[in-house]
Order: sequence, then C-alpha cells, then structure tokens
Amino acid sequence: MDENRKRIVIEEVTYWKDNHLLPKEYCDFLLALYYQGEEDTEDFIQESTRTINKEKVLFGIHAALLLMMIPVSFLVIYFTEISILLQTGLVTFLLLLLVGDYFFSSRQNSILTHVVLLVFFLLLFLGMMTVLNEMGASIAIIHSAIALNCLLWILFGYFSKYTYVLGLGIATLLAWLVYYFL
Repeated sequence: MDENRKRIVIEEVTYWKDNHLLPKEYCDFLLALYYQGEEDTEDFIQESTRTINKEKVLFGIHAALLLMMIPVSFLVIYFTEISILLQTGLVTFLLLLLVGDYFFSSRQNSILTHVVLLVFFLLLFLGMMTVLNEMGASIAIIHSAIALNCLLWILFGYFSKYTYVLGLGIATLLAWLVYYFL
C-alpha cells in the first residue's frame, strides 16, 4: 500500500478513536496493523490529535463569532446614538462578511454554512426594518417588506434545497398572515 493511502487510513482510524466511533482496542489494533510495527505510532497519534483539537477550537470560535453578530447588531442599532448611516453601514458590512463566509464554509461542506444562512437572513430582516423605521415608512410598506423577506426565505430554501429555510419562510409568512388579518 502506498504511503499516502496508508496515512489516510491511519488518520481515519485515529479520528474514530478520538471520537469513540470504534472501541479503543479495535482502533489500537488497526493502527498497529497499518503501522506494521514502526516506532513513530505514538508521535503520529499525538500529532493528529493536536490537529483535531485545533480544528475543534477554531470551529467553536467561528460559531461563537457568528452567533455574536446578532446581539451586537441589536445593541448598535437600538441602544446607541449612532447615525442611521453608520448603523446601515455596519449591518451591510456584516452582511457582506456573511456572504463571503457562506461561500467559504459551503466549499468546505461545514455545518457552519447553515448557521451563516440563518444569521444572514436575520440580519437582513433587522437591517430592512431599521431602514424602514428610520425612513418613517407606513405600516403597509413595513408589512410588504416583511412579506418580501418571507418570500425571499422561501425562494432561497426552495432553489438551494434547504428545507429548513423553506419551512422557516413558510412558517413566518403564515404567522405574519395570521397577525395581519386577525
């Protein structure tokens, strides 16, 4: 077996061992089998464990930063005396960051892609409502913007095959219709 394939198998078995997907004894047996008695078994296991732990920490930091965008936006918009231009600029900047993060995380098939989507749609809604509120828009325009936002969620969920976004769009649209007509 060539060294590249052997290394991939060893990395997988180490991952299984670290995440308790197989019993430790089975993993140790497989590692000993693929290492064929080489001396650097423990060094490789420690190195791959360090890499996995580093990835988990970076994943956690990334998720925390994504989730912090929503409360920070609320704080800046509702509890500071910053001009509407700066507020809109901040929300637009965060939305552009989220678009870039979406393309980056979707290429890596990361679970964070879904968190990015939800944060993006919530910030888009928050930004729309802030601008309309500052412009002194009528109730009809605000309701139209809410319906447009729900339709955007539905269309995006339908075309991208994200059923939860489609479901959230439909549920939000139904809740808005019930509120509007009752």
